Amino acid sequence: MPRPRYLRLVVVALTRAVLASQRGRWALVGFGGAVAAGLFAPGERATTRQGAWKGLEDMIAPSSGTLTVDGAPGKGMRCTVRGRAGSVTGGGWVFRGDAVAEEASCTGEIGRDGRVAAVLKLQLTWRGKAKGIGGDWDEVAGEAACEGDLRGTLATGGDWTGRCKGNRKEWETSITWKLHSE
Repeated sequence: MPRPRYLRLVVVALTRAVLASQRGRWALVGFGGAVAAGLFAPGERATTRQGAWKGLEDMIAPSSGTLTVDGAPGKGMRCTVRGRAGSVTGGGWVFRGDAVAEEASCTGEIGRDGRVAAVLKLQLTWRGKAKGIGGDWDEVAGEAACEGDLRGTLATGGDWTGRCKGNRKEWETSITWKLHSE
């Protein structure tokens, strides 16, 4: 597609206007320096670290899953927690169906020394069949909201202890977590 003739005239006029004055040349140098500084300046960028968790024992929930921490030391952080199980066993009972654990929210800080401090809210949901020893299979479904403090370090991992509230009861539970080596 041919370029319009007036576009060349506009570009030539602007170039002459900017380069004709000392102020225009300094503005052009300043603009170029600002662009270069933004492109090449070293800075702390957010780092995403992958890991795993285990826990939530003796309840209808996955007992392991993934944990991702997104943030840089000295800055804020977010985390994601995921887990899913199709079969879970506990003290005298068995569950078959779909049990899911995922974060409802997770925000906190990573200290300059790598210490992690965050508030993690987990959402647990389950739907399937359960039975006790010698019992019949019963349809079960439910959900629980859990909240607690996620503590530890980027290097060694840590733990989370939360208080859960379900349809009919409250209980405490916990997980341990560790990030994979970088």
